[in-house]
Amino acid sequence: MRGIWLLASAVVCSATAAMAQASVNWMNKETAMWQAVKDKKIDAFSAGLDSAFVGVYTDGLHNRDTEVAQVRPANLKDFHLSDFTVHRLSAQVVLLTYKVVVNGESGGKDLSGTYWVASVWQKRGQQWRTVMHTEEKAS
Repeated sequence: MRGIWLLASAVVCSATAAMAQASVNWMNKETAMWQAVKDKKIDAFSAGLDSAFVGVYTDGLHNRDTEVAQVRPANLKDFHLSDFTVHRLSAQVVLLTYKVVVNGESGGKDLSGTYWVASVWQKRGQQWRTVMHTEEKAS
């Protein structure tokens, strides 16, 4: 009988953890990061990045400070996320893949276009933060 209770407890704990992860609206979290850039809320954007953040782009690797400096001058007129997929890598790590259509510029350079994106979020304590982000312009 004790074995059945232990098994039942393990199933309930696993289901509870899965439900807690499922309750996170990842598209909303990722959209909020884009919206913070659009609204020039750099502090909110920075708060969503982990201290160990790595960005991978055509101009090289970015740490958190470089990423914040790169988005500061951006002027996003609008953006739209689609083709969103959540890949659960563990209880504390989620990989998001999606397409974003952007209309905007930064430092006089047109950023408009369609991009394929991957973001990795990690939960540390009670906070989910982006630990890695990359974008590739669609051809």
